[in-house]
Amino acid sequence: MLLLVAFFAVHRKPERGAIAGFVVGFIQDLYNPELLGLNALTKSLVGYGVAAVASKSERDNSLLIMALIGVAAFVNDFVYLLFFTGLHLGRFFILLVTVSIPSSVYTALIGVAVFKAAEALGSKAVKSFGKARP
Repeated sequence: MLLLVAFFAVHRKPERGAIAGFVVGFIQDLYNPELLGLNALTKSLVGYGVAAVASKSERDNSLLIMALIGVAAFVNDFVYLLFFTGLHLGRFFILLVTVSIPSSVYTALIGVAVFKAAEALGSKAVKSFGKARP
C-alpha cells in the first residue's frame, strides 16, 4: 500500500499525494478499527512528503526514488509505532530497530524495481495507445 501511495505521489502535487495517502490509509484502517485513522494519518504524511520532494527533483533518478521510498517507509512506521506502542519508548525502539529499519531497507530495494517496471509498462501502454491494429 505504501508503494501505491509513493508511486501516485511522485507524479502529483503534494496536496494530491496527501489525499491519495489518506484514501489508501483509510481503506487500511477499515480492517483495523481499533486504530482507526492511524494509517490514514501516516499515509497522508508520506504522500505529501514524497510528492513535495519529488516535485523539486528528478523523478527518473533511481537512487532518489529508492531513498524516497526508504524514508517514506521509515516515517510511516515511526509515526505508526509511536501510537501503536502507546508511547512506551522501550517497545517503540525495539520495534523500530528490529522491524522498521529492515523493512524500510527491503521496501526501498523492492520499491525501486517495482517503480521502474511500472514506468516501463506504463510508457509502453501510452506509446501503443491509439495505434491502429492491423
